[in-house]
Amino acid sequence: MAEPFERARALASRGTSILLELDVSRAMREIVVLTLWARRIEHFEATIFLTEMGMVTPGKVAFRALLESMITINAVAKDDDVLKGYLDDDKIQQRKLIKKARDSSDPKYREHIDSEQEANLLKSISETKAKEQSTLELAKKAGPVLYEWYLIVYSPS
Repeated sequence: MAEPFERARALASRGTSILLELDVSRAMREIVVLTLWARRIEHFEATIFLTEMGMVTPGKVAFRALLESMITINAVAKDDDVLKGYLDDDKIQQRKLIKKARDSSDPKYREHIDSEQEANLLKSISETKAKEQSTLELAKKAGPVLYEWYLIVYSPS
């Protein structure tokens, strides 16, 4: 039983070393894909570690995160509009976080809100016509294999 886990560890280690060897230009797609690749390696390692330790349910959660990162990598790597949408979606997620901090009853969260930064964020969301991207939308853009994985593994119900 240990052999598959050892091979998985070796694969994760090699993936990390390849990532560290790359000379990344300032191209946005490369930066985003490599960042997501690093996240994918972490999710892969977590899936293996948790499953090996007998923690099946947390292992399934880590595997679901792994699948989501694989879907996202493939979608943003293929299409400029998807990449732009992914980056715009991040602005919406930042706005949601600011709103949660503002709505919190705990003043320690509200004191960290930068009104100028929030205004700039709202302006950017408006200018780019940013909208949320669901994992389902990304899976459709990622290709037929990952779309099927989304339907069967990621969101089976």
